[in-house]
Amino acid sequence: MRFLILLLVSAGLASAAPAKPADKLFEDPVVAKGQGFTVTLGQVEEEFLAYKASMAASGRPVQNEQRDEFLKKFLERIIVTKLLLQRATTEDRAKAAATVEKFVTEAKKRATSEEAFNRQVESTGMTADVWRAKLLDRAIIEEVFNREVKGKITIADEQAKKFYDENPEKFRQKETFKIGYILKLTVDPRTMASPGGAVPLSEAEQKAKREELEKALARAKAGEDFAKLAKEFSEDPGSRDTGEVMFQRGQLLPDLEDSIAKLAVNEVSDIIKTRLGYQIVKLLERMPEHTVDFAKVQERIKEALVVQEADKKTAGYVDGLKKAAGVEILDERYKP
Repeated sequence: MRFLILLLVSAGLASAAPAKPADKLFEDPVVAKGQGFTVTLGQVEEEFLAYKASMAASGRPVQNEQRDEFLKKFLERIIVTKLLLQRATTEDRAKAAATVEKFVTEAKKRATSEEAFNRQVESTGMTADVWRAKLLDRAIIEEVFNREVKGKITIADEQAKKFYDENPEKFRQKETFKIGYILKLTVDPRTMASPGGAVPLSEAEQKAKREELEKALARAKAGEDFAKLAKEFSEDPGSRDTGEVMFQRGQLLPDLEDSIAKLAVNEVSDIIKTRLGYQIVKLLERMPEHTVDFAKVQERIKEALVVQEADKKTAGYVDGLKKAAGVEILDERYKP
């Protein structure tokens, strides 16, 4: 209950008995227990405070009257986390660690800078080490759940085909474009994750960005390899690393989509101004609206049906773990 001690100290109420260590002044009651673990109220409150800070940073504050309801939910989450972590194998942990490393690497690329990435982590209300540790726990839990629940579910070809035939609208694909693009930012990348919105660069800086892009445009229209130009000029990690992206109608801003739709295949656009900056686009491929063949989505359908079946089994699976571990909720306020 560290936060309670801090509140009392700030109010001048925790200085009356200095002879007693601070961590002994207040008991941290156990609110739940099971085979091999206990959960204290302080642990649950820490989860709640981190969530509350994250919500406040995103402009969605949590009301005080919601506290007990959230504590009940976080207690349940902690219990399930501990139960699943107990079942993790060495292989589960190794796979999870690899998943987390990949996720963090990609997140840093998307953030455009180390500073912007650190700011995003701080907005969660956690330190970088705590944030990474929680990511790892979640990844381990997913591995355990995949092995013990999802991995035991089999979907036959006939089930997948039945779903495909009964849900034709789900496999109707809108007009799709494959493009290469080069983006020069006209906003400060360090503020792109800010709740208040990205801060524009100065007019002089924006002018310099446009001049740089004009050089790239001239070289692209002269026939230079667009992917190489993207690596050289683009300030967007996605286009810089791959040189291309695919999107369907409705996924981009209408003005940008309209500009792209007017291009012929292999044609390079003029400079287009968007809310993030200036960009040029090369249309690489255009695919008309159509129904995707069953063969192309069969495995994806099976995966979706496995998830559906796993969702149905989750409550029973968790209840079984709780029963086997003899889980008890010791505080009446937090019982289901």
